[in-house]
Amino acid sequence: MEIIVKSISTLLISCLVVFPILIEMGLSKFKIDYKFLLYLCLSIAVTFSTLLVFGWWSDYSTQLLLLHYDYDLFTMGGEKFKNVAPENIERVKVLLIKYYGVGWVLKVLMIYVLYIPYIFLVYFVIIVFRKLKGKMLWGTQKK
Repeated sequence: MEIIVKSISTLLISCLVVFPILIEMGLSKFKIDYKFLLYLCLSIAVTFSTLLVFGWWSDYSTQLLLLHYDYDLFTMGGEKFKNVAPENIERVKVLLIKYYGVGWVLKVLMIYVLYIPYIFLVYFVIIVFRKLKGKMLWGTQKK
């Protein structure tokens, strides 16, 4: 079960890395006046949606893992650990700290504030790479 959770999380994180690159490469094929503005709007919309799905999945996968370890989320009192195997109690306690911590929506907003510079970085690195590649390709590089 943990392998499935980790693989889906890895897929979503890789989508966050790849989507801005694909959006910029897709927009470069068209002659658009405000390409940077369109890139920014599309990247923000697509990556924020992906990050929302990732945040929700992170919370939901924690619930799935707790249920997988037979932890009873919905029981009041001290009988929540009665079905958990002794070797899984520490893992369940770690998952509980994650589950009862900051909510997933707030995590998404905090992460996205840190993620926005990546969108700008991707755009400018691709632009600089294209200009350098064009100069080297056509031999107009100054010596």
